[in-house]
Amino acid sequence: MTARQRWTRRLAAAGTGTAAIVMAAGLAYAVWSQTGAGTGTAAAGTTAPLSAVAAVSDTLYPGGSATLTVTVSNPNQRPVTVTSIDLAGSVAASAGCTTPGVTVTLPASVSVTVPAGGSAPVSFTDAIAMTASSSSDCQGATFTIPVSAKGKTA
Repeated sequence: MTARQRWTRRLAAAGTGTAAIVMAAGLAYAVWSQTGAGTGTAAAGTTAPLSAVAAVSDTLYPGGSATLTVTVSNPNQRPVTVTSIDLAGSVAASAGCTTPGVTVTLPASVSVTVPAGGSAPVSFTDAIAMTASSSSDCQGATFTIPVSAKGKTA
């Protein structure tokens, strides 16, 4: 074999090797540079309203006040932080009480966490009072205190 033939074989082998490397690099690029697109969906959950029930710690009398305890119930599957408790209407007196003079004063905001599916009491000292001008026909009367609670997921 002549030197020229050896040179031609080496050149052919080098060209074949180079072509194989270029093809392998192209294949690797094709494998690693794939793109795709798709979509996903998610559903937003819903929440049930909180319920609130008010109770007075002591008997009211003209000129006196008492602690008002509001028990907030959370029917949701997640804890809720109560942010406000408000009167949901006027305080109503049982029949026969013509001038009840009952007032309720609640703070502007609260922060109480109610567990999922549970309840929590929130007490307000001296939040309910009976004025000295309440009529005597209110002795033994029952007062209904409508309250509502607002909150956010804890």
